[in-house]
Amino acid sequence: MGGFEGGDEGGFWDEDALALLVKNQKKRTPTQKKNFYTLHNDGSYTAKANKTLKFVPCSCESFTLETSYPTSMSASYIFKAFKLLDSTALDSDIMDFFTEYKVILSGDENTLNSAKAVAQNTAVFLLLTKEVCNLVMSKDELLHVAKSFNEDVMLSLLDYQSKLV
Repeated sequence: MGGFEGGDEGGFWDEDALALLVKNQKKRTPTQKKNFYTLHNDGSYTAKANKTLKFVPCSCESFTLETSYPTSMSASYIFKAFKLLDSTALDSDIMDFFTEYKVILSGDENTLNSAKAVAQNTAVFLLLTKEVCNLVMSKDELLHVAKSFNEDVMLSLLDYQSKLV
């Protein structure tokens, strides 16, 4: 016959519980996760704390980084961060994600090359990639990746992590 022994065919999932779950699910805002990034209607992702870095949908064969200043320090640090995350996380989700999204780094040359901006953009890239790719990495593992750059990147990462709820 099926069902559970004892004859309770309805079990936990009675109609009232299902209606409540559906009602609560409709209340959720899918544009936010842990108060760190926003998923926009066009499918792009931005960090709330940093508007110069954006993940935009595209069909890419590999990691793609677009910026008006390709020789900027921010661009080279972000590419290095991508390589480090890809090798550290040992998860194909990173490569899969970046064949569907490209990274766009906006700003003028002076802004993108300042030490503070480089550190912040790199930290945001690390956290945003971790979040949107659902990487299973501890804070210590992510800090280890940030230490590969310099103390400023590590401090920026700690600052952003402390703001997460």
